[in-house]
Amino acid sequence: MRADVARRSPVPMRITRRPLAALLPALLAVTACGADTPAAETGTYASSLEAMIEQELGRSELSDWDRAVLEKALETGQVSRADYLEGAEMYEQCMAAAGFAMKRTDHPNGLVEHQPATVSADDAERDAKMLADYECMLSGYASTQEIYRFQTANPDLLRDSSEVVVRCLFDAGIIDEDFTRDDFQAHVRDDYTPEKLPFDIMDATVQSCLWGAGIVFRDYG
Repeated sequence: MRADVARRSPVPMRITRRPLAALLPALLAVTACGADTPAAETGTYASSLEAMIEQELGRSELSDWDRAVLEKALETGQVSRADYLEGAEMYEQCMAAAGFAMKRTDHPNGLVEHQPATVSADDAERDAKMLADYECMLSGYASTQEIYRFQTANPDLLRDSSEVVVRCLFDAGIIDEDFTRDDFQAHVRDDYTPEKLPFDIMDATVQSCLWGAGIVFRDYG
């Protein structure tokens, strides 16, 4: 049973806007429950942000806009906020032109989240929205937004998203050192029991930590 259908409440989903090897639609999310929960990943995605940018520049399907931004980032050491926000606007305009309104959230950590303004029960509409998302990301800032997310929310480039969240929550003063990565994994990723958490899962700062790690919660209640 899918967690997002059964609980009718804020549901954790691990989404990868675009794994560094290939672009995937944002709406292809994996619910974080039971056997669907991925095993903990270890290590890092790259040895440095520079190495990650170089890796992205080696991709043949990179858009001209993405390539220009990342070439500049390789020289300066990071993606500029101005370029990131320009890319977000481009994506919104592209989705609007395709006929899909997106709900935008500007997180406290500076990251921008886009989610569908409405959730359709029609398979054809969902498929069309996913295709538009894929094409709008691929033609615009797919790599730029991913690099910016890493430099902002995961500068150590960790693969373990649960560890990324816990570090962010600790730095924000939301948890103390007694709350560990394994606690988060147990109550959010393995068995969704938010009532056992020492914080409000829907708090704006908590949400920004989650989004920075590539995890989105949607309230279907």
